[in-house]
Order: sequence, then C-alpha cells, then structure tokens
Amino acid sequence: MYLQNCGSMKMNLDQLIEDIKVVWNAHQRFEDIEGKRYNYIADVGNCLVYCGLTFPKRRKAILFGFQSKLPNNALPQSKGFSIVRVVHDSLSTELEWLSIICDEQDYEDIYLSMIRDVLGVIRFHYEEESKMNLPQVIVERIKDWQSFLGREKSKYLSKEQEIGLWGELMVLRQLVDKGFSPDLIIQGWTGPDDKAKDFSVFNVCIEAKSFVGRDSIVVKISSLEQLDSSDCREVFLICNSLQIDDGVGLTLSDLIESIFERLDTFADKINLQGKLMRFGLTEESLGYYSTSYSLYSQTLFNIDDSFPKLVHSNTPKEVINAVYSLDLTGYTSDVVFSDIIKAIGDNV
Repeated sequence: MYLQNCGSMKMNLDQLIEDIKVVWNAHQRFEDIEGKRYNYIADVGNCLVYCGLTFPKRRKAILFGFQSKLPNNALPQSKGFSIVRVVHDSLSTELEWLSIICDEQDYEDIYLSMIRDVLGVIRFHYEEESKMNLPQVIVERIKDWQSFLGREKSKYLSKEQEIGLWGELMVLRQLVDKGFSPDLIIQGWTGPDDKAKDFSVFNVCIEAKSFVGRDSIVVKISSLEQLDSSDCREVFLICNSLQIDDGVGLTLSDLIESIFERLDTFADKINLQGKLMRFGLTEESLGYYSTSYSLYSQTLFNIDDSFPKLVHSNTPKEVINAVYSLDLTGYTSDVVFSDIIKAIGDNV
C-alpha cells in the first residue's frame, strides 16, 4: 500500500494500535475516579505518544507531544471526536500536547483508523526528515478526515466512483509525466474538493470522465457548471475508455503507488495523501479495490461555444440544476493531450 511504502517499517503500526488497546482496557478497570489517566506508549520520530481515558465518561484519548508549536488557529472538530490542546501535571512542559478524544462509542472503529493514519504520517515526517511544521501537518490531516466523514455515505467507493477516481488519477499522472511540477498538479486537482471540474491549473480546467467499454462514448454530466467555460480560460473534457485487465492493468493501489514513485518531496506526498483521504482511501481500505484497469483509449474535447452542453447561459433561469448524459460517439474532435499541455504551459 502507498502509506506503507512511504518509508521503512521501523515500527509496526498494527502492533502500536494493539498496545494502545491494551492500555485502554487496563484503564477501564479503574472506578469512581475523576480527571484523566495517561500512559506513555512510544516515541514515533520526534513525537511522544501517550494514550489513556478521560473520566468519568471513560472516553478514549490519544496524546501527541510535539517539539514544535501548535498552530494558533482553531483546531478542527468532527462528529464523534474532540481535538484539544492539553496541559497536564504528568506531561512535559517542554512539549506542545494535542489530544484526540473519541466522544462516541459508535465511532471507535473510524477513530482507530484515523489514529493509525496519523501515526503513519508522524513516522513518515520523521523518516523523510521533513522541515514542515509537524503539528500543522497533523491538523491538516485531521481536517482531511473531517472532510471524509462529512461526505461519507458508505465505507467504500461505489464501482462508478472507483472508475471515476482511477481516471482522474491517470490524468494527474499524465500531467506530471509531461514535466509539470507535481506540486502544481496536485494543488490543481480539485476533484477531491467536490468542485465542478476535476482540475484547474492556471485557470485551464479539465473534466475527466471514465467508463469501462470500447464501443461508445457516453458520459454523465452532473451539473450545469461542469462544462461551463465562462469562468475558465479553457475547458477540456477527457473521456477515458478503460478495460478490465488482469494482465498489465493497475488497481487503484497500483496507480497511486506509481504516482508516489514520481514524487520527491514530503510536501507533495503528504498533500496527495490528504486529497486521497477525502475519498476515504487509507492503507486499510485500498485492499478492497482489487479490479485492475488499463487505459484503452482517450478522447479529448475542447469545450467551446459550439460544444453540446447545458450551462446556465443556455437554459431557462428557472432551471437551477441538471444532470444529463452526452453521447459523443460520433462527435468529431481533433484535440490531443498536447493541446492541454500547451494551454497550461503558456502560463508556466
């Protein structure tokens, strides 16, 4: 998995989680006490990790002790979790302490997944010798989890969502392979943020549509904004025809790993991880997506005024939203990927 391959396995995260569970269970035996009970668990890179319970409600908590300052802005909050700064007599005053508390028992499985992911990020930060502010990195990662939990309807992506994400990631990899800065492309990947279009790089917008099949190009347009070019310098539609290919194809995990191999900096890797997290993609969940795909063909369109589309400017004002399908099988286009490269490259 891409998280495992980010650095050497100096510490088995599964074992660390088991140690945390042991401490929690031990603390459950205490009765009729108030306050908090914490135990040291491990030193992960440059961060001390404690865990324990808050009484009398016996809420599970993880504490991280950082050598660098916590951000001054408000800490993110999620349903089921509390994230707070901590000062406690038993904790070193030389460190900045952050605690993530599980407020609701129904969220414990997700809570443990989040803690495991955060521990992986801390270890990765240390192994990469990153100069980024670690507390800020962790706060941003928790925000990514918050975004995921805010949109979560199912633990896993549907098959349609899986195919769509595979296509977006393939386009991202193609753009990086064309020589653009990974930071530029990752920052320009807006699909995880539920924006109308999947990419916006120097206001050159790209919408990627992916499907399994060779005989036709039928794509679903999910809003009046998706093909609207009024707020973009140019808009391109990329239609990815995929085939299921157990021979040389790539699963989601394979494709993600191949992208990470192209990234050199901790910042790029952690930013991409964060965007994937908004889809609920973690080391634990990636194994669920076992289908291998390959790109059979790629058809591109420049969305100009003559292109068939529904946008606000050509629909009655009473129509405030629309979902429709386009059959572009016989629609002629001479657009190639290098046209996108040129459009973006003119601004680099």
